[in-house]
Amino acid sequence: RLDEAEEPLQSVLADEPRNVRAHHNLATIAYTRGDLARAEELERQAIAIDRNYFEAWNTLGAIYIASGQSDAAISALNTALGINPSSDQARRNLALAMRAKR
Repeated sequence: RLDEAEEPLQSVLADEPRNVRAHHNLATIAYTRGDLARAEELERQAIAIDRNYFEAWNTLGAIYIASGQSDAAISALNTALGINPSSDQARRNLALAMRAKR
């Protein structure tokens, strides 16, 4: 039901172009579809709006893992953990990124 979710989020961005959650949620949809370039672009837009938006950094790390960019993933996930040091999800993603680097 990604199509059903995407349309209202696009409407939100039309009215509120700086809505960080809409950017992030659209990035999640793109990631789920396997469109990693679009997902990265949308998360970068979310981060440009709010540099401390944990979810965007964590998902950006996952995008980089999926695209084989271990160093970029480690950097993004370290940033995520700097924002939310207690995130088990970010720690797991960081472990995956470090394992992929080997």
